[in-house]
Amino acid sequence: MPMRKGNKPKIIYFTPSEWEAVQRRAATLKLRTGTYIRRIAAHGEIKWYDFKKYHSLEVAVNAVGRNVDQIAKVANSTQSVYQKDVEELQEQMDQLKTLFNIYFDGLDYDRIE
Repeated sequence: MPMRKGNKPKIIYFTPSEWEAVQRRAATLKLRTGTYIRRIAAHGEIKWYDFKKYHSLEVAVNAVGRNVDQIAKVANSTQSVYQKDVEELQEQMDQLKTLFNIYFDGLDYDRIE
């Protein structure tokens, strides 16, 4: 953070092992060490959630979104919607609801301390 009017600079000292721990934790959270120290000091904790395991859910949501776009384009150009397209979309939405229930029922995030 650049020095700005009103910011308070502080010098703190770490042992080599403490500094390694700070650097490791900051790297895990993809933060600069100064940002990590400032956030921990001001807020007491940093929550980090690993959403990589929800990638298949993201893919499913994107697929439904693409289908909605395609149906909207056809509806706008032809002024009609095919029953089959709507039924397929309803089926995908049901599958998506099932996925949401599986992923988020009793949600247990992996938090890095």
